[in-house]
Amino acid sequence: SPLVLKLYDCYSRAKTLSVNDFVTAVELLESYVFRRSVCAMQTRSLAQIFASLAYRIREDAPLLSLKVALHRQGKKRRFPSDVEFREALETRDVYDMRNCHYLLDRLENASSKEKINTERFTIEHVMPQNESLADDWQAMLGEDWQNVQQLWLHRLGNLTLTGYNPEYSDRSFADKKTMAGGFKDSPLRLNRFISEQDRWTTTEIGERGRQLAKKAVTIWPALTVASEAVRKIELEERKTQAARYSLDDLEFDHDSRALFDALRPRIKELGDDIVELCGAKTVTYRVYDFLLEIIPRKYHLMLNFNLDYEDCDDPSQSASDATEWAFVVHATENGGVLFGLWSSSQLDAAIHIARQAYEKVSE
Repeated sequence: SPLVLKLYDCYSRAKTLSVNDFVTAVELLESYVFRRSVCAMQTRSLAQIFASLAYRIREDAPLLSLKVALHRQGKKRRFPSDVEFREALETRDVYDMRNCHYLLDRLENASSKEKINTERFTIEHVMPQNESLADDWQAMLGEDWQNVQQLWLHRLGNLTLTGYNPEYSDRSFADKKTMAGGFKDSPLRLNRFISEQDRWTTTEIGERGRQLAKKAVTIWPALTVASEAVRKIELEERKTQAARYSLDDLEFDHDSRALFDALRPRIKELGDDIVELCGAKTVTYRVYDFLLEIIPRKYHLMLNFNLDYEDCDDPSQSASDATEWAFVVHATENGGVLFGLWSSSQLDAAIHIARQAYEKVSE
């Protein structure tokens, strides 16, 4: 994978990724792929996704930039949350997953220094697959045993690994526990809970499924990244994009440029963390979040503020509710307050609103 090669290059050549962080990065990618598989999310485009992620790896901060890039994936490419992952593990037909054996093997061995080789083990259904369940199984599961079997048969809580699959066959739960090589004799950690139960019904299957799903969340970890780190990298990318443009490229006329030159220093005075970004048609000011977009118009400026109109204090009564506009020509940001700046006499009123927007995005 180009992505793994890029990370390895940061480790081996650039020396900006420690061996521990390299392992963490690879494990994070494994978790991303496996969680998506369990949650039945599309995995066919992984090559394209990883190629895109590789492009976003920064040599000076490879692990952080990987986490941020994963965090910023769109909804269809998102990193499944713990809630999604656990719910899928507890409720889906895990047996039909291509990597079911891998799942059970990792649940068995991941947290132990004394690992058991499960290569020759097969997947065992504690409650048997046979549609003609024996009488003792029917009695244990209740009158609705057929629906219970259909719903719970292939769930994680009912699956384990064993070397005695042919011997277990469709035996009763008591026999599977106490027979030679039964669950009580099994060295597998996966089988401890099973061996401790007197019955095997939806209650026990559900509880074991919850316990295993809880463990799985620690084996295949969630994506965690500080929101400030995400916002910082997003801002740096915006700066790179804005470097292609300059104020001279914008469609100012004499009047609108004069107003802009008078407004610009007063905006920057609101805080030293304000960043000016030129675009193709507008000038945007951000802290991390969008603060204000200035859109040149004939003889005036349209100011697009990141502020809810109902929260806007505007004694001048010059502002308007942006949500009442179908669209704003050339605007690239979704602001809540629009202000037409036609005269230098309106500068104080504009800055009064800008200060409110700045306080909002600086919270």
